[in-house]
Amino acid sequence: MEIKHVPSKIYYCAGKTLTVPEIPEFGQAVMEPLYKEAETLNLNIVGPPEFIYLNTSKDPNKPFQLVVGIPVREDKTTQSDFFFWEAMPFACLAIDYKGSMPNIGNAWQELVQQVLKEGWQLSNQGREVYKEWVSFESEENITELQKGVVGKRK
Repeated sequence: MEIKHVPSKIYYCAGKTLTVPEIPEFGQAVMEPLYKEAETLNLNIVGPPEFIYLNTSKDPNKPFQLVVGIPVREDKTTQSDFFFWEAMPFACLAIDYKGSMPNIGNAWQELVQQVLKEGWQLSNQGREVYKEWVSFESEENITELQKGVVGKRK
């Protein structure tokens, strides 16, 4: 587990309020059109795609906000269902998860348990950075899990 200070970033995004079971369908539906639109706008992509989770809970059926974003150098004026979003700097604890998406929930639980055991206070944000993507079922995927923190109990 690594402490990270992620700088502010600009993303080209799709967003939705949904539940954990709805994530795969939404992700699959928006990734290709999002990248095609970014290409049409000649956006300078500066990193791998990220899923940004806001206000999640332990209950996978409780709705939360998901932002699927592609990091880009700058925003541009556009008329689209997609949007630009500037994320503020983000303090987090991070691990790399290697494996399929159906098993990623276990890695998230382990990360959160370790973060809490060490006395960290959690923020309302988590991120998945898709460093290496093969397919939804692939054990070769590498996803960095980032759990936001706001401080540590001494």
